[in-house]
Amino acid sequence: MTENPPNPGDILAAALARNNAFLQETANTNPTYKRLWKKYMTWVMSQPELATVSAPFLTRDNVDSYFAREVVNGVGNQNTVRTTVSALQWFADNREHVEQKFEVDSPAVKNSIRTQQAKHKSSRGHANPGTDPLKGLKDIFPERQKVDVITHIYRSRQDWEAAVVNFTWGHNNCVRGHSNRKCVLSDLHMSENFGPEKDGPLGRCLVLVLRKGPIHKDNHVMDQQTGCWRHRNYLMCSVFATGISIISRLARDAIHFNHENKRQRAEWWDIPLIDWEEYSGK
Repeated sequence: MTENPPNPGDILAAALARNNAFLQETANTNPTYKRLWKKYMTWVMSQPELATVSAPFLTRDNVDSYFAREVVNGVGNQNTVRTTVSALQWFADNREHVEQKFEVDSPAVKNSIRTQQAKHKSSRGHANPGTDPLKGLKDIFPERQKVDVITHIYRSRQDWEAAVVNFTWGHNNCVRGHSNRKCVLSDLHMSENFGPEKDGPLGRCLVLVLRKGPIHKDNHVMDQQTGCWRHRNYLMCSVFATGISIISRLARDAIHFNHENKRQRAEWWDIPLIDWEEYSGK
């Protein structure tokens, strides 16, 4: 007696089930997403009216309530707040709603983010009672005071190399301190495509590459780069600060640029741009 051939639909369903189980067990994400997910779950479980003590934590009511009651009172710019949306979406796609699409974004979520941004911007003014008078100071720092800071660093700080590179790239190029500390020497290069002149000494631009993945807080999906030209005041110049810092380190430390095996990363590629141990986190 001939057996009936297997149903193609059953074979497909079994394969999809195996794929979903594999995703749920093995897919991994960056520490920022994990922290935001844990924060979300903790909040949801602490709200008795939501009656959620086990998965699925990502429901429409739970997400909308979290943004309308919790996220709306947070601080940070829109990109920072949207990271929470991306984190929860990752856990929806890879943990709780693998088989059925769940959209974290909703009209309630978007409304909460707009309200949060309005609160965040209004709280940055010095006229608002109860706000931190130093909020936004970095953005309104006059250049003469930046020069005072740089002058103090060069004259008085033993860790001037790390401090001045971190400060100039942060103020002139808006690179986060976290990203500065994650960059290595191989993330620096001179580009011949973005200088203010086609040829000559101003024909090149110092570029800092921000690698994709969980290296940086923004968790870029592809490599990005930010560049800088020479500042009119050398004390404020990121190019000068980076150059003199590297020259000082080359004179002090034994860095070998030999790279015989092209299939392996050279040791000097992964030398940190900022010596965080020397910087001491201050």
